[in-house]
Amino acid sequence: MRSTGNRRHIRTEGTARRLMAAFAGALIAALWAPATVYAAAWHRLYTTADRSVDIDLAGMHRHDDVVLTWVRFSFVKDQHDPSGRSYRSILQRWAYQCAAGRHALVQFEEFSDGEGTGKLVAADSRDRYEWSYPAPDTLAAAAMKVACGHDLDTSAILSRSLAKQI
Repeated sequence: MRSTGNRRHIRTEGTARRLMAAFAGALIAALWAPATVYAAAWHRLYTTADRSVDIDLAGMHRHDDVVLTWVRFSFVKDQHDPSGRSYRSILQRWAYQCAAGRHALVQFEEFSDGEGTGKLVAADSRDRYEWSYPAPDTLAAAAMKVACGHDLDTSAILSRSLAKQI
């Protein structure tokens, strides 16, 4: 007959093996998963006393004939969305079809603090693009010009960004 001490040891050993197996599985999944985190390289498009607008150069990427990137609006004072929620910044993901000269809002996220920080206030995304043409001499036209004219070699952008930080 076994003592209860051995049973505890066997149970503990079995639990440890299960935990190690779960950890190993999670580690393997994390290593195989595509990296979605990147270092943003914000480029200022516009600034006034009450707001600034930036475009993310490092996060830009091409999917077929469409360039995707984030545009960030930061405000000095609280803004209010149509539902009455207050926010200080908004990140908008835009799709640019450069050859056709059109753009579409893909996703947005409103935040309680400036520069896309703080609590997430509201968010939405679109299943399909609703294309429109930006009016000349507007922020939308400026963002499209940067997105469509930018070198999409993000490794070069990140190298320049890191060199500035050193």
